[in-house]
Amino acid sequence: SGGGSSNTLASGNAFTPEELAEIEKAANLISKEDAMAKVTAAFPATDGATLKSATLSADTITKDQYCWSLSMEKDGAYFYATVVANDGQIISYSGYSNEEKGTLRSEQAAKSAVDSLLQSICSEQLAQSKLQETEPEAVPLSESQEESPYYSVRYVRQANGIPFVNNSISVTYNRKTGNVEWFNCTWYPDAEFPDLSNCKTEADMLSLLFDSLDYGLIYRDLNGAKYLCYDFAQVTNALFDPVSGDRIGYDGEPIEEEEIPVYTDIEGHWCQDMALTLLENGVYFEGGKLNPESNVTQADFLRLLYASQQWYADSDNDVFYQDVVRRGILTEEEVNPAGTVTRAAGARYIIRLMGYDKVAQLPGIFQYPFADTVSPSDTGYVTLCYGFGILKGDEQGYFHPDQPLTRSAAISMVYYKMMA
Repeated sequence: SGGGSSNTLASGNAFTPEELAEIEKAANLISKEDAMAKVTAAFPATDGATLKSATLSADTITKDQYCWSLSMEKDGAYFYATVVANDGQIISYSGYSNEEKGTLRSEQAAKSAVDSLLQSICSEQLAQSKLQETEPEAVPLSESQEESPYYSVRYVRQANGIPFVNNSISVTYNRKTGNVEWFNCTWYPDAEFPDLSNCKTEADMLSLLFDSLDYGLIYRDLNGAKYLCYDFAQVTNALFDPVSGDRIGYDGEPIEEEEIPVYTDIEGHWCQDMALTLLENGVYFEGGKLNPESNVTQADFLRLLYASQQWYADSDNDVFYQDVVRRGILTEEEVNPAGTVTRAAGARYIIRLMGYDKVAQLPGIFQYPFADTVSPSDTGYVTLCYGFGILKGDEQGYFHPDQPLTRSAAISMVYYKMMA
């Protein structure tokens, strides 16, 4: 037995009382009372606690497995646990109290207590795992510093002698109270692991790595400071199938090598040199034509910005936009992949990407540098872009903030953003 992430389970698809009764009968699941008894037996701190809530959910990873998510309370302290309802195995627990009295137990005593717990509730998984070594303290404690009361360990699942980092057992023990405060066992019981017999050697894979990826001297940017280093250019990951030697993505599927385009429509155009410079650095629009005077779509502009940062941009637009919003470059309301981008919006996205969003929103400190007018909410973004040398006005000193951003203007903004 085992389970997926307990965080997922706790917020999974809960059942109605009627469904719950039928599931318990059909699947021969343990009751919530039995699940709580399992927790109390393993974690003495919960002895005498009151069950506040219990939710039965289907495990989102392991088929036909159900889990009880329990919430308990005792003297103002709260405890939470997830128990596999099929067989009663505890896969997560957390419990904290304000009580910090007691003599600090030795590390050996803490280890003994943790070992005893793991042997009692997950011995099968423990036998297939290896202790993950931690780095020792680099600087010894001074006389005024107290030794940490916490003892933590993590065991990582081993398959064919190789770590499977997605499955692990973690425990944190409080050496003052003598209680385990955190336990989690993430384990996929149905996982099947490929055989190692046909794998290439590490030497073969290193040779493939350097032959297939562009490695050499490259300039990097760190907070505006340029530095020189040896690195892989235009690489977001270096995962390889150990049997075929093909590059694979995070989904395990082969990566289709992307052909760098050769623009056929920029000869003599004012953005030609900038477009070619970006192209040499792996920053480009897909396709054989730049279409410099066409309006850029929001998705294409954002992907160009991601390429300039060497950030991974998922090919799935929905997944890509989730990351864009998570990074604060767009709000949910601004998402419009196929829509055009105004020149002011382009400045807004760039300033947010650069981390100056809050600065741009400061009222009354920016003097708009162009002859036309811009929305007060965009004044800071446009002015900052001007100050960084990312954008300029036309010969008459107009910026035209509400006009659509062309693909050539997008190239220019990204080019100067990289040079800023």
